[in-house]
Amino acid sequence: MRTSAAYDKVCSVACLILYVHLISSPKFASASASAETNALLKWKASFQNQTQPDILTSWTYLPIATNSSRDQTANAGPCFWTGISCNAAGSISRINLTNSGIQGTLHEFSFSSFPNLEYIDLSINKLLGVIPPHISSLSKLMYLDLSNNQLSGRIPQEIGFLINLHTLKLNKNQLNGSIPQEIGQLKSLLVLSLIENRLTGPLPLSIGNLSKLEVLYIRDNQVSGSIPHVLGNLKNLVVLRIARNNLTGHLPPNLCQGGRLTNFTANSNRLIGPIPKSLKNCRTLYRVRLDRNQLTGNISEDFGEYPNLDYINLSDNKFYGELSPKWGRSLKLTNLEIAGNNITGTIPPEIGNLTHLQLLNLSSNHLVGNIPVELGRLTSLGKLILKDNQLSGGLPQELGSLTELEYLDLLPVLVVKVGSFIPTFTNSGALNIMTDW
Repeated sequence: MRTSAAYDKVCSVACLILYVHLISSPKFASASASAETNALLKWKASFQNQTQPDILTSWTYLPIATNSSRDQTANAGPCFWTGISCNAAGSISRINLTNSGIQGTLHEFSFSSFPNLEYIDLSINKLLGVIPPHISSLSKLMYLDLSNNQLSGRIPQEIGFLINLHTLKLNKNQLNGSIPQEIGQLKSLLVLSLIENRLTGPLPLSIGNLSKLEVLYIRDNQVSGSIPHVLGNLKNLVVLRIARNNLTGHLPPNLCQGGRLTNFTANSNRLIGPIPKSLKNCRTLYRVRLDRNQLTGNISEDFGEYPNLDYINLSDNKFYGELSPKWGRSLKLTNLEIAGNNITGTIPPEIGNLTHLQLLNLSSNHLVGNIPVELGRLTSLGKLILKDNQLSGGLPQELGSLTELEYLDLLPVLVVKVGSFIPTFTNSGALNIMTDW
């Protein structure tokens, strides 16, 4: 028994040494390179425009070397071809053919011929057809970008086998169907971009498993149902863009739980209910769009202080209450839009602290009182829209110093008293004034 066990052990070691020797031998490496070369040439031969003289001219392998530099490059193998990079062993590790004028499909791309491929960028071409399920054979793939093509059909569920992926970009295609649950198996994923497709159905709950995810783009699809509460589990999320879908229900209660969210756009859906407290306290926010929903709540209580905020649009919802002076503390704001709500009270003079503001739109509310003279400090303001309120008094003289102002819409906003002051605008030559005076 001991002799047999010793024999098996020696045999195992010998087999391992032989295997290592084989895979490291020049002949083995040459055979692997040859398979990769043939796979690339077969794929190129399937291009609809492969006869055009400017399409991957370096992708040629000549059987007999000549003295020309072009022939020498061709015989050097695919590691020297346009868009191809290899690892130290001479096996293809990267394919970057973005914006290369390719017209064709992925049907003839032999994914299994590239065991060491880590990076694929085929964006901005004219790839047609479906994403083949055997893309799952790229076990080492970390980066996949097929965006800006004309791919159709469903996202294959086999994409869940690409467990080393950290970036997946399928945006701006014609993909349809639902987002597969298997996407939740991509535990290394940092960036997932599916924007501008024709995706339908609900967001899969498995997205909550992507604990490393930093960027999630699903805007401009036809995704329906509620936003899964599990999105609150994504504590590393920095960008969440889900605008222009058919989403319903409430915002997840734990958004920005990780304190890293900077960009959140969910505009043009059918969302209802209040702003979650986690979003109110999210001081990292830089850009927010929640316009064109049916969100409710007291606007003076549901929003906090955002020292990094650059852009916010809350228009066309059902917010009520008065504008808080706290808006004047978001000193980096360039865009503030809260039009088309049920806001009452006066315009807080603290808005005048927002010296970087370029657009202020508070139209179609129930605001009263005078236009604050402090708005004259908004020296970067290009558009001021206050129409459809119940403001009174004249325009403050201080508004005449707004040299960047190009558009002023007050129709029909002011009840102008006889003899009230109408300022002279320095930029009157370029200024478009809408009033009913």
